[in-house]
Amino acid sequence: MTGFFLFECIVKVIVWGFACNGENSYLRSGWNVIDFFIAVSSSTAFLQLPTSYEFMKIIRLIRVLKPLRLVNRYPGIRIAVESII
Repeated sequence: MTGFFLFECIVKVIVWGFACNGENSYLRSGWNVIDFFIAVSSSTAFLQLPTSYEFMKIIRLIRVLKPLRLVNRYPGIRIAVESII
């Protein structure tokens, strides 16, 4: 899954530009910032960095926010989630 997140980030950066290519740049969207943070934090798990394991578990919990993007894209899902809540 980390590979798919990284691939998505790389493709979007190539298409839209990273941060300073106008209002449609990759990091101008809050959801893309979350996606980028998830991809970077997930990929650091593959590196042998001397970081605290507990800290990395907390950072990886942010991956749960990725499916919440669907709620904004599809109004039918939004209605279902609101009715569940």
